[in-house]
Amino acid sequence: KPDARAFWRACELLGSAPEQTVYVGDDLAVDAQAAVAAGLHGVWLDRRGQWGGGGVGVPVAASLDAVSW
Repeated sequence: KPDARAFWRACELLGSAPEQTVYVGDDLAVDAQAAVAAGLHGVWLDRRGQWGGGGVGVPVAASLDAVSW
């Protein structure tokens, strides 16, 4: 990460197509935005409350309990 090949390989190992895969990570750029760039659905897990409400290009969740797909 954030190399797309890492996401694609993970999808391959899971037997899931990137466009059908949700990736949740706590680093906005390296996890969530990089997942989107690789063709996955990226979600930023913002447990620290850093998100100020601005557009980050991905859904934002404060906890794993808040993630539903």
